Amino acid sequence: MAGVSGNGGRLRVRYWVNDSLNDIKRRLQDEWFSELRMDGFKEGGRVRFWQLLEAIDRTGEPPADRVIALLRRAIEGRSQPLGYRMLAAALNPLRRAVEASAGRMGLIRLCVNDLIHVNKQGEKPMSENLDPEQKNKAYLCGRLLAEYEGLQYNAFRSAGESKVNLSVADRYYSLASTYPSIAFPRIEELGKKHLRKLQRDNRGAAIAIEQRLQDLHGLLEKAAGYRFPSMLNLDEQGRFALGYHHQRAHSMSQARARKEALAEKENQQLQEEEN
Repeated sequence: MAGVSGNGGRLRVRYWVNDSLNDIKRRLQDEWFSELRMDGFKEGGRVRFWQLLEAIDRTGEPPADRVIALLRRAIEGRSQPLGYRMLAAALNPLRRAVEASAGRMGLIRLCVNDLIHVNKQGEKPMSENLDPEQKNKAYLCGRLLAEYEGLQYNAFRSAGESKVNLSVADRYYSLASTYPSIAFPRIEELGKKHLRKLQRDNRGAAIAIEQRLQDLHGLLEKAAGYRFPSMLNLDEQGRFALGYHHQRAHSMSQARARKEALAEKENQQLQEEEN
């Protein structure tokens, strides 16, 4: 397979790979599609190539060197790992607005795991769904932000307010993903107000959420040795994004399951009454 470009009326070979089709198919399955998969999206998180291009460029037409880097990673597998430049391109839009997509989150996971593979320090790679055993401090900070956002939504919903104009994540994601020690004290103060509001309207939900927040705080203190990290580097910002998305997707999945269980219970009661 050859990749070429024009050069003064001639063709310039920019990329060349000579490999067996069976090896390429295996790498596509085991080291590409499986490592791009993320929970919480339609079609099982299966990512198309054009989605990756849109994740690093709004027009879907990133510079040629980045397209080639993605293509080589897909075909040649982990021998051509994606690095910090690709991770930065995927993370940058999240600082302006929390716009998660299967392509963006899958690419972030792939980049982070490639860096883990390159460093070879025996660290546990990032999974496609929530990993309660993951003790990375940045990942835990991302999970914590998602829990505070869930607390806010529950407080508003229990009070009969159908819409949150500006969520905790909308307001603090950028700061929390870079300087947690600055952002989270503010988020905690806001969370206390939401918790008091929820306790008045739904005490059971308030107790459950408060327990989850305490558990995450405890894990974070053990992982970091202190309450919140002062600053997260680019690699850690990727883990933060994954933690936030994993926790949010998990919470939404549980909420749907509870709603379906309640609807099924009500249907059974109606059937019993009719009989």
